[in-house]
Amino acid sequence: MPLARSCCVVIFFAASLAAQKQPFDVQALLKIQRIQEPQLSPDGKTVAFTVQTVDTAQNTKPKHIYTVPVNGGSPRQITMQGADNERPQWSPDSSRIAFISDRGGSAQVWIMNADGSNAKQITNLSTEAGGVLFSPDGKKLVFTSNVYPDCPDDACNKNRLDAEKNSKVKARSYTTLLYRHWTEWQTKRRSHLMVVDADGGPVKDLTPGDRDVPPFSLGGPDDYTISADSKEVCYSMNADPVPATSTNADLFVVPITGGVFEGPTLRGRILPGGADWQVVRPDGCIEIDTRYSARTSAGEFVHFRTSGVRSGPPEVLAALLRGEAVDPAAYYFRVAVHLETSAPRLAALERSVFVASAVRGADSVAYTAYRVT
Repeated sequence: MPLARSCCVVIFFAASLAAQKQPFDVQALLKIQRIQEPQLSPDGKTVAFTVQTVDTAQNTKPKHIYTVPVNGGSPRQITMQGADNERPQWSPDSSRIAFISDRGGSAQVWIMNADGSNAKQITNLSTEAGGVLFSPDGKKLVFTSNVYPDCPDDACNKNRLDAEKNSKVKARSYTTLLYRHWTEWQTKRRSHLMVVDADGGPVKDLTPGDRDVPPFSLGGPDDYTISADSKEVCYSMNADPVPATSTNADLFVVPITGGVFEGPTLRGRILPGGADWQVVRPDGCIEIDTRYSARTSAGEFVHFRTSGVRSGPPEVLAALLRGEAVDPAAYYFRVAVHLETSAPRLAALERSVFVASAVRGADSVAYTAYRVT
C-alpha cells in the first residue's frame, strides 16, 4: 500500500507539470510576427500593412506587404519576391500601391496593382531609395535617397560609391561633431528628397546642398509632405550654420512641377526639382534663397540662383503665406539673379548682373528680371 500511494503522487505531479504553459523566452519572442506601417486606401475599403518575421536559420528578417478588407476577412500577402518590401503607399484612386523593395538587388521604388500583380520598378539609383510618397494627383512620387551633395547625377554617385568600396583606406577622419548616430557613422552622403514621375523617368533632386532632408529622427511621422494640389513639397531641415549646436529645424517649401521663362532672346522651361529656402527673421522679413535648373527652347541648360528679401506689414505677409491674392504694391520683394551655363551661345549671361522684382501668387512666384548695364 505505501508503494502504490507513492506512485499515484508521482503520476499526478507529472501531469500537473505538463499542463503548465511554456515560458515566454527569446525563441517565443522571435516567432512573433511584427505588423507595421498600416495604410488605409483612399476609398476606405482596404488596409495595406507590412509583416516582418524572423528567420533564425538564415539570420534574416524578411518583410512583406499584406492587405486586408476593412470590413473583415483574411489578410492576403501581395509581395513574394525580395527580402524587404516596405512603405506601402496608395495611389489616389486606390488602384495601385507604391512601395520600396530590394527584389532587384537594392532598395528601389516600385509600383504594383492593389492585388500585387504587375509590379514595375520605377527607380534604379546607385544610392537606393526610401520613404516614398504618392502625390495627391497620382502623377509624381517623392522619396529619399542618400546622395553625395556635390554630385550632379547618379553616374557621379556610383563612381564615388565604387571608389569608396574599393579603397584600401578604411580609416575615418572627422573635424566636426555629428560624426556618428547610434550605430551608423556619418559619411559624406546626405539624405535628399527626390521626385520622379509615377510611370518612371528621370529623377530630380528637390533639396540639393550639404544638408540632410529630412533631418535625423528617432521616429515619428515623416518630416516632409506633398501639398494638396501636388505642386509643392513642404519639408523640415536644420539650416543652422553649425548643425551640431542646435536641434532646431525650420519648414521649407519647394515646387515640384517647374515653370517657364521667356525674354527677348531667351525662353524655355524651368525643370522639376530645384530648391527654395526661406528664412524668417525676427523682424518678420523673409530671406529668399533659390536654386533652379532650366532648359531653353534650343535645348541648352541654364542654372538660376536667386537671393533677396520679401518684407511688408505682418498682416500682408501672413496673407501671402495663406495663399491669398495680395496687391504687389503692398509688400517689397526683390532678388538678385545669377545665371550659370555651359552653352557657348549663352556665355554672356555669366558675365552679367541681373536684378528682379517678384510677385508672390497663390501657388507660384513670377520674376521680372533686368540686366544691369
